[in-house]
Amino acid sequence: VEQMALSLRPGSTRRHEAVTREFALFVLERDDTVGGAADIVRRHIEEYKMWLAERPAARGGQLHRHTIRERLGVVRNFCERIIEWGWEDAPARVPVFSGDFPIKDDPLPRFLDDPAAAKLLRSARSDDDPFVRLAVEFLARTGMRKGEFLNLTVDAVVQIGSAFWLRVPLGKLHNDRYI
Repeated sequence: VEQMALSLRPGSTRRHEAVTREFALFVLERDDTVGGAADIVRRHIEEYKMWLAERPAARGGQLHRHTIRERLGVVRNFCERIIEWGWEDAPARVPVFSGDFPIKDDPLPRFLDDPAAAKLLRSARSDDDPFVRLAVEFLARTGMRKGEFLNLTVDAVVQIGSAFWLRVPLGKLHNDRYI
């Protein structure tokens, strides 16, 4: 976890730790012969995949295949890391195969064409809620992500020379930026 924290964002580090812990508890609850990571075998991965597919999601329904993919990826990364680091308690080989991962959806476009953007802005401008009007206009004009917008603080507007700038703190791009 300490090594991951050096290269991953804090939220990603916490997520990796939680998934690794979930998998370890899953294996230990079902197989009392497992004494360490070296005892993890292919059967454990197959059982974990089935458990994930049947497990209810926190908000109801089944876990989405992207969630299952992410969790299997964390387990695979954990095994790859400890093997590469030469841990004595590492499995002989990575028990998670490429074919274990659910197929990803085709990515959706991450932009709106001009007519769709104009329609969104018209709709937002006519909304009764002033926050909706402000938020949609603000996000459309700045290109900020929702999380970046929600994390803004009152001191985000700064004066540089004679101009006022909006300082967007460290975000997904791993750097501050000014708009």
